[in-house]
Amino acid sequence: QIYLNYAVAMAKVHDSITWEKQHHTKFAEWLRSIDDSPEISRSKMYHDVIFFGGFFKSLQNLPITLNSILKNTEPSAEDYAYLQLLIEQVENLSADVDRVHGDAIDRQKLSRFSEQLVFRNSGGSNTVGYVNLATKDHEEAERLKQDRLDLGLLDPQRRLIFSGTVLKKRELWLDSSPVYIVLLDNYFLITEIVNKGLQKRYKLAERPIPIEYLSLEQKKLNDILPNTAGGKRDSLSRFSKSSSVRP
Repeated sequence: QIYLNYAVAMAKVHDSITWEKQHHTKFAEWLRSIDDSPEISRSKMYHDVIFFGGFFKSLQNLPITLNSILKNTEPSAEDYAYLQLLIEQVENLSADVDRVHGDAIDRQKLSRFSEQLVFRNSGGSNTVGYVNLATKDHEEAERLKQDRLDLGLLDPQRRLIFSGTVLKKRELWLDSSPVYIVLLDNYFLITEIVNKGLQKRYKLAERPIPIEYLSLEQKKLNDILPNTAGGKRDSLSRFSKSSSVRP
C-alpha cells in the first residue's frame, strides 16, 4: 500500500514542482540552489532523483535481482516455488503502481486544467453556463440559466482520455488554427489557448459536446499522418459538432 500511496503523492509533487519551475518562483530558485550545492552535486542526489525515480527504481529492479537468484536455485529446492511466487507478486505490484500513478497524473492534469479553463460567464469551476445576462426577457433568462453543463472536472471518477493541441480548419479561411482539445469520459472540449505572460488559460471555443454525440473510430498512425504536410494538417483538423471525431 505504501507504494500505491507514494505513486499518488509523487504525481502531485511532480506537477507542483513543474509548475513552480515554469513560473520561476522563489521555491524554484531555492530548489535550483539546493541542486547546485556542493554536497548534492557530489552525491548526485538531485531532487528529481529523490522524488521521481529512486523509490520506484528499487521496485522495478527487484524482479531482475530475484530472477538472478532463481536461475542459481535448484528447482527441487524449497525456496524455488517461493521465489517464483514472490517475483509474480512484485511484478503485479509494479503494474498496479504504474496504473495508479498514471491515473493520478491524469487527475492532476484535470485539476490544473479546471483552474486554467475560462468560461463565458462566472460560475463554479465545474459548471459551464451559457447565460445571456443582457437579455430583458425574464423568462428567457431563467430558461438560459437552466442550460448549464456540469463537467465534473474535479470528480475523482472523472477520466481524461486525451488532451493536446491540434489544428482546426476554419470556414472561409485557408489556414487552420491551433486549438487545445480535451476528451473526457463525459464531454469533448474545444478550447482556444490564451497566453498572458507566464499565465496560460484555455477559453472554451465551442459548447462542450457530450461524448454520446461523438462518433469515434480507431486508426493506425500511418492512416492519419500522410506524407504531405498539408494532408497532415487536414487529417488532424477534421472535427466539428456535426461530424465524426477522429482522434
